[in-house]
Amino acid sequence: MQIDDLTAKAKSGFKWTVILRFSSQIITWVISLLVIRYLSPEDYSVVSLSEVFFSSLFVLCTLGLHEAMIQTKSLDETTARKVLGLMLLTHIVVSAALWLFSDFIAGLYNNSSLSAVLKAGAVVYLITPWLNVAFAELSRGMEFKRRGMVELISAIATSLLSLVLAVLGYGFWALIAANFMGIIFRAVGYNLLLKKLLIPSFNFGGTSDLLKFGLTVVGAGVLSSLYVGADVVVAGWTVSPEILGSYAMAMFLAIMPMAKLMPLIYDVVFPYFSAIRDEARCIEMFKKIMTLASFFIFPFFFAGTLVVEEFVMIFLGEKWKLIILPMQIVLVTIPLRMVVNLMWPLARGVGHSAVVMNHMAISLVIVATVVLIVTPYGINWIAASWIVTTPILFVLAVLMLRSRIEITLTMLLSLMYRPLFISSISLALIMLIERALSMGLSIFNAVLKLVIFVFLYAGLSFLLNKQQLEYSIRFRLS
Repeated sequence: MQIDDLTAKAKSGFKWTVILRFSSQIITWVISLLVIRYLSPEDYSVVSLSEVFFSSLFVLCTLGLHEAMIQTKSLDETTARKVLGLMLLTHIVVSAALWLFSDFIAGLYNNSSLSAVLKAGAVVYLITPWLNVAFAELSRGMEFKRRGMVELISAIATSLLSLVLAVLGYGFWALIAANFMGIIFRAVGYNLLLKKLLIPSFNFGGTSDLLKFGLTVVGAGVLSSLYVGADVVVAGWTVSPEILGSYAMAMFLAIMPMAKLMPLIYDVVFPYFSAIRDEARCIEMFKKIMTLASFFIFPFFFAGTLVVEEFVMIFLGEKWKLIILPMQIVLVTIPLRMVVNLMWPLARGVGHSAVVMNHMAISLVIVATVVLIVTPYGINWIAASWIVTTPILFVLAVLMLRSRIEITLTMLLSLMYRPLFISSISLALIMLIERALSMGLSIFNAVLKLVIFVFLYAGLSFLLNKQQLEYSIRFRLS
């Protein structure tokens, strides 16, 4: 396929992915807020711990083969069946181990409910090989619109299920069961789109190249899951379920936009970079994406800090007041973390997955160490660890990637410093206005602060960052 054709498909795919996922997120975010009102911090401590184990173990189970399928130049049905067989075999082994050790893991955190959740997940996740293989085949064909429709229906159905279960008083099972149902729904939907159900093959000959690429990806994926959940896992050893649940909820809400947006971007640009394979063209596209992303993500998350208190106290209730300051702290670090995450599809697409894995390994050690040191000082200090670790991990990522790809710290900072500076000035001015006027907690005041922020950011961008402003307005993928 020609570069122009690939770009057109990527552009169309990104458009449909944005439309469909944005539609689903509006609905699911509203429902999620309603669900949270019915949950306690103790409930969410079970959810957050189980997610760390599920995400780590079942990323391992993929062996990175679904991304290897996307990245490889050619793929036939025989090879796809072998990949499915490898994934299924690994899932069976890991699921059995998780079942056997679930009681021991629950004992480490003095949480008996965690054992039942881990055992249930060990069974449900056995179907994910079919989900991952079908997802890879749809991605290779850049079937983003049809895949997005499945994800939209799944998101709405599972969100409604979680709300019903929460209202009926099922506590943490409301979120756990909805997550399991989403896996089942997407596995069925993807395979229906392909109009076939592959039978796994356990003759693994000819899969060595896929495994070589996949294992570097899965190494990074497991380490990434552990790195993202390191604060919860480490803090969970010593803090109470209420504190752990409150901290985990603060992280969940703060990083939710990033968690929802990054897969949207990754699922489009990784197949695009993998198909092009020309490093110079990929870097050119990366710069375009970074120019657009940096203009929007800094003001988005900085503005979010202004309305956290109103959001928590009005929509979630008094029982969640502990999460206010941790959310505000984490929100200002999210843009830099997103910049790091935007580098990884580029690195993997041009064949440098080992860099991602090495960065995740170092990041895990750094984050776990810092969190272990600050945990005795309380929830706000655990959140503050993000301020310490995020800039370090950003610089580390650039330095590690620079040895393989023509990406430099100077180039990235040139795209970021104006949006960062203008967002900081806008945030500071509104905080001064809020203090001077003694603005109380109300939806009206929250909306007013956001409106003022938007006008300040737009006006200052016109004066100080006109080129990036104009580029963001007229952005095109091609």
